[in-house]
Amino acid sequence: MEQRVSMEDIASNDIPTIARVMKRIAEAITKSVDTEIWDVITERQTATNINGVTIAAGSEWDSATIANRDPIQDILDAKKEIYEDNYNPDSNGYLILNPKDYANLLGNANVRNAGQFYTDGVTKNGQLGTILGLKILVSNNVTADYAAVVIAKECANWKSLKPLTVKAIDDPGIGVTIRAWEIGVCQLVNPEAVCLISNTAK
Repeated sequence: MEQRVSMEDIASNDIPTIARVMKRIAEAITKSVDTEIWDVITERQTATNINGVTIAAGSEWDSATIANRDPIQDILDAKKEIYEDNYNPDSNGYLILNPKDYANLLGNANVRNAGQFYTDGVTKNGQLGTILGLKILVSNNVTADYAAVVIAKECANWKSLKPLTVKAIDDPGIGVTIRAWEIGVCQLVNPEAVCLISNTAK
């Protein structure tokens, strides 16, 4: 990814233009890598070879019928799928969510009213904490209406050929081109250590 900063913007320097562009481009590369990791570990949300738990229509975490929302059981079902394949989701396990479903999860009355499901830090100070023995990870890279229970450092590997690199290329009289790149691949090595939770039955 790259972006050119004009000579005029550099000369005026009302804001630290080059520094801001470098940061944004580096963030874009990081997002691209994170999206690829999410797509690989969830098999692009198909759950062909990985475990899957499908939430029934009308029982989504944001269902119009509040009584039908049961994220606790859905997460437990996902953990069960991993346990049945002889992996332990309580050992370095994560629940990966997008911001919408994170809000739906912590806003659920069963979660709010039952302290055994989460660490105190989740509701006291906004820290993500844990739920049902799983660390919570929130990312915009997670596809809407999906979540996943994964065992970190066991389900997949990121193999980096070239780490994230950002360069400023000077073009006299024109400006500066900011270019960033990273080369790598995500490998799903233990599909049984992943369970995709989906409510695509809407």
